Amino acid sequence: MVATVLWLGCSQHQKDLEEPLARVENHYLFPSELQIDGRLHLSSLGEAAEKWVDRQVLLAHSSGSMVDLELLSLRLSRAGAQIASQLLLDSLVYRDFRPSFKDVRKYYNNHLGEFIFRADAAIVTHLAFLHLAEAREVLQRLRRPTTVLDSLLGNYNFDRQLIYRDRVIPDLDSAIFSNPIPDFQGPITSDFGFHLLRVENYFTAGDTIPIDLVSKQISIRLFQQRLSIARAIVLDSLREELDIEIYLD
Repeated sequence: MVATVLWLGCSQHQKDLEEPLARVENHYLFPSELQIDGRLHLSSLGEAAEKWVDRQVLLAHSSGSMVDLELLSLRLSRAGAQIASQLLLDSLVYRDFRPSFKDVRKYYNNHLGEFIFRADAAIVTHLAFLHLAEAREVLQRLRRPTTVLDSLLGNYNFDRQLIYRDRVIPDLDSAIFSNPIPDFQGPITSDFGFHLLRVENYFTAGDTIPIDLVSKQISIRLFQQRLSIARAIVLDSLREELDIEIYLD
């Protein structure tokens, strides 16, 4: 059974566990910030980092005299209206044309070759503490055979997520991939505090990615495939509710 992965977004807690990919002044790019589109493995981290650096460089210089603030305000206003209308359209399309799990499973079964781990990976439950004594106390509680794990974890700052080799700080990377064990280990000391880890599932490069981990990715892909037709259908239905005339010679 594959554990459910909780994608918690790019919290400060998660960033503290990662090595940054790039920096511009005091702004850092972390790997987790590149996962918001649902991809489990980026084809080119270098290219993504270069694009991020370009955006940060332009933003850093955008407050200078070369930028027409009045024109910027007008464009932002127009962009806001476009985004609002696009969000409405997308929400209506997603509501009526969202792929079913049956659609997702069919795509997965027909394209298994697309869902292969390109590097070693593991689903890891992780807890972080500022004090060693607290970490040791919690470790003893987690190892008790009578412990209801999910109930106990809810009392602490924890996350459960997919981790790739060489994507987290070395102390944790070594604990996860050098000797993966199905029980909590630690406390592991790092510059960010003390950590407890449990490897829920371990995958080696070349393994098939379980459907649980890619169902969202497949759903987005199927949704994009039918998006243009779905948008046209939704827009036609919305037009019918309004009095519209188009004046052209």
